[in-house]
Amino acid sequence: MALVNKEIPGSRRMKRAILILWFTIVTVGGPFAWFWGRSSLESLRDLGLQKLKEGDDLHAGTLLEEWLKDHPDDFTVRGLLVDSYRSSGRSQDAIRHLKQLVEAPRNQNRRAEHLRILAATASQVDDFLTAEYALKEILKDTPDAYAANLALAELYFRTERSTDALPYIEKSISANPGRAHSYLLMAEALSECGRHVEMVPWLEKCVELEPGLLAARANLAFAYQASGRTSAAIQEAEICLQQDPENVAVQFILAQCLRDEGRSSDSLQIVQSILKTQPMNLDAALLEADLLFFMKRADEAYEHLRPLAEHFPENRPLINHLMRAAALRGDRSSANHWKDVMERLLKAP
Repeated sequence: MALVNKEIPGSRRMKRAILILWFTIVTVGGPFAWFWGRSSLESLRDLGLQKLKEGDDLHAGTLLEEWLKDHPDDFTVRGLLVDSYRSSGRSQDAIRHLKQLVEAPRNQNRRAEHLRILAATASQVDDFLTAEYALKEILKDTPDAYAANLALAELYFRTERSTDALPYIEKSISANPGRAHSYLLMAEALSECGRHVEMVPWLEKCVELEPGLLAARANLAFAYQASGRTSAAIQEAEICLQQDPENVAVQFILAQCLRDEGRSSDSLQIVQSILKTQPMNLDAALLEADLLFFMKRADEAYEHLRPLAEHFPENRPLINHLMRAAALRGDRSSANHWKDVMERLLKAP
């Protein structure tokens, strides 16, 4: 009767003897091969560790993986394999062994350390589920741990789970209130949640801690604008542009605020400077058109907008502006054309 899924007695031991023999022939030489081949299974571990010392991570991994099949609780070897795999870019293999280290009942004294390494390694390769598991396990035992709370907050923010990130950001700030970037992270997460007005106090604290942090000041200008505090937004935007004059996002915020303050000419000057370097910037082009409408320069607005329709043929705000510009300049034919285009877009699924 044929054997099915049944290992011949002694076959695993024979395989290991052959493996040791082969490595010995390659690395030590024929005269010593039979001596090493007859050695105990302990030779597998010793030879693997020797390969690690020599920097031969590939062969060391093969030998030590075989050793661990019969000695799964050799945490020293498993930890050395983790270090080897991480340094050689084999992150998934490192994660596999880290999970076993974390789950081993007899290795609980180093569980927190291995959880931290597991979280960091998994995050590096975008294995977010594993990283989340490791960080939450850390926080079960140490709920106020600064690094774990911050890492979990950043993970949630990176994976577009900003609402989940908020309580962990707040805990990280409570643990380390002097870190400016944590306040910036809180503001950015609130922004992703559409809670723009709530960004202001966090960003003000961030700027207080680190006045030269440009990202904080740019976000604060935006938050002031969203809160209706136009004068404060202009002031912050101007400070930003002193540090980074080519920052288009801040230039656009400043242009919008100047328009809201009734300074149309100043606003138009900034918008047109944006369009010189970014002629396809649709937001800037639409703001320019609104300013030109206000200044009764519809002809100019239409001529500037018309080429954009080739690049953004289904953009409803653009089509609406073209329809309006054509009507204001008395071009009924063009106005009807853009009206027809808009009606098609509105009927489209």
